Amino acid sequence: MQLIDSSQALGLYIRTARKTKGLSQQLLGRLAGVRQATVSNIERGEGGVSLATIFRVLAALGLGMNLADKPGAVPAAGWREEW
Repeated sequence: MQLIDSSQALGLYIRTARKTKGLSQQLLGRLAGVRQATVSNIERGEGGVSLATIFRVLAALGLGMNLADKPGAVPAAGWREEW
């Protein structure tokens, strides 16, 4: 598993997965129901792409997303475990 900690790292991961599967940006966009330009924006780490769109692109690639604590991360001030 790879640590993805920025939009640029996510974009690189998606680009690598797309190329590994032999897909063009246009075909990936078609499979995900988004424009080719949106795939390009994601791969370049551009902002303004919704999380829902990211999930659609990941699903089209057969990928999912897991969340984990970042190594060395400190909880935000005032964090309480009881809800």
